[in-house]
Amino acid sequence: MRRRMTPGIPHPIGVTTPLSGSFAAGVKIWRTASGASMMPRVILLPAIAATLLSGTCPAAAADSAYAARGNEPGWSLEIAQDRITLVTDYGAARITVPRPAEQTVPGGRRYDAATEAHRLRVAIDARTCADTMSGMPYPDHVTVTIDGRNLTGCGGDPATLLQGRRWSVREVAGSAIPRSAGADGSPPTLVFALDGRLSGTTGCNAYRAAFAVTGEGLSIGPVVTTRRACPPGLLQREAAFLKILGTAARHEMPDDGMLVVHGADGRTIVAAQE
Repeated sequence: MRRRMTPGIPHPIGVTTPLSGSFAAGVKIWRTASGASMMPRVILLPAIAATLLSGTCPAAAADSAYAARGNEPGWSLEIAQDRITLVTDYGAARITVPRPAEQTVPGGRRYDAATEAHRLRVAIDARTCADTMSGMPYPDHVTVTIDGRNLTGCGGDPATLLQGRRWSVREVAGSAIPRSAGADGSPPTLVFALDGRLSGTTGCNAYRAAFAVTGEGLSIGPVVTTRRACPPGLLQREAAFLKILGTAARHEMPDDGMLVVHGADGRTIVAAQE
């Protein structure tokens, strides 16, 4: 039975012509009662399609809230898309103002906001900052001035100081590691990925684990390794390295490009950025 075609309403006839481009695309031919028309058909790559279906996009990360905090007295700051919220004196006071335009300055950025009740200035400087109580390293120094009162602390996501870098281990549990491969194997490595995975080598075996950085510290584990046979001395060092990783409680960055991971028993791994 021949299907009746409604004038002006396109009906596909299933002909696709490929187009050039950075992703798969094509042109599908549609027939109308008055003739044929062409409508583009775009086939997204699986990763892009999954992103769109999830309701997120790469730009969304840039729009996420910025957080900062400080001690004595305890305060916290959140810079959202449309407002800035400051909580001071261990939660006793809370101030919210509309987010002003961002001012870019050498090495950082500024926000100046004023309402009938308050004047707020936030100065963010892109240099590593250590929390005065926990020692947790943060990517930024932050100074907040509220109605003439100055508050200092740290801001940004601590995980970004670890991620996307390769760290070469210099010391395990107080024992120095040679910087080149030798009888004791190669130096262990640490690679913190953006997706929350940690991988590297112990100097003999490869390993992988999940990691997370929260306000309470650094957590790693469980750690999974390959089963390659190693010399006795290297096995002993590997066991100490894996024990510290698996019981990691916190980390510090005492100098630029240096990382210290503290295990639950107080032993440490000292690494340098390659």
